[in-house]
Amino acid sequence: MIEKPFFVILNHQNGSVLPMVENDDGDLAMFETETDAVTAGNNNPLGEHYGFEVFELGDGRCFGC
Repeated sequence: MIEKPFFVILNHQNGSVLPMVENDDGDLAMFETETDAVTAGNNNPLGEHYGFEVFELGDGRCFGC
């Protein structure tokens, strides 16, 4: 089982998408629960204004698509 399987893809104002990163090195921000990922997406300026999607590694599902 993956310890932190959830990640957020942010929508950008120009129509592209960006993964949410956790630091300046560009490491992908990973979350333990879907709720944690949704909270992070809602608290991100891009996510708040342009929307986001939550994905789970190994599942292939998109939450909130």
